[in-house]
Amino acid sequence: MRPTNMEIIVGESIVLPCQIASDPALDVSFSWAFNGQLIDFQRDGDHFERVGGVSHLQLLSGYSWD
Repeated sequence: MRPTNMEIIVGESIVLPCQIASDPALDVSFSWAFNGQLIDFQRDGDHFERVGGVSHLQLLSGYSWD
């Protein structure tokens, strides 16, 4: 899956999907980063949430990071 452009409206949530293909014998983990910093889902849970297991990232409420 190639990255795609997405638009978000301030005040709405959006889900960023992530799909991979891997050897089932491998233990795969997902890490999400924002502005080069790993997201701490416990600390930043007001703005980010894992959905669809752990592979998709939801940006909550269209938070503005300007």
